[in-house]
Amino acid sequence: MRAGEELWRPGDGADAAFLLDSAEVELLDGESAITLKRGALVGDFDGLLRPRPQVSSARVTTGGDLFRVPGGAFRAFLENNPGVQLALTGSLFVDSA
Repeated sequence: MRAGEELWRPGDGADAAFLLDSAEVELLDGESAITLKRGALVGDFDGLLRPRPQVSSARVTTGGDLFRVPGGAFRAFLENNPGVQLALTGSLFVDSA
């Protein structure tokens, strides 16, 4: 992706997680910002499990490669790996459907 491209903005649905390779991403939540670099996993993990609109935004600050993990695949991974789910979200989510 190129610098300046948005991964999401407030109001968007959480539909994917992103694993950063050579790209860098800035997360903006109100007035605070953090830059994430190579190896970071970026996304609204809780929002991927319990659909809700994004409250933050994320944009690429340094162009490069990142890998998009679709929401369904990410949810399936977390459901099959409860320890990872607990570490990322602080809670376990069980889909009763």
